[in-house]
Amino acid sequence: MALSDQHAVTYDFEELQPVIGGVRMDFYITGTAELAHDPSYGTFYVKSITLPGSVNDMRARPSLFGGRPRKPVPFTMLRRADHDSSLEAHLFRLIEAAIYEDEKAIEAWNAEKAEAA
Repeated sequence: MALSDQHAVTYDFEELQPVIGGVRMDFYITGTAELAHDPSYGTFYVKSITLPGSVNDMRARPSLFGGRPRKPVPFTMLRRADHDSSLEAHLFRLIEAAIYEDEKAIEAWNAEKAEAA
């Protein structure tokens, strides 16, 4: 059985290091990506990326030291058009490029592909 055009797999990544201008950054990114089947190339493309984030919890009481506690909120970015020059689009492309180079992502996709066969 072959993969359908709508087939996708969730890939959790940890300690992903992006490369900017040929320089590997000394920070790590953790999150989840949806890898979807690309029938024209027979491999996957990154459909969405979700990163952990947080916002001020306005319902919580302020702490003794000022400020409010934060509550976790996931931040999801969808694939953007090539001409999109927003910060989200740049961040998506930066993480997307790192995922394409990540051996674990390639292995996860190949395992899913083999399971579907």
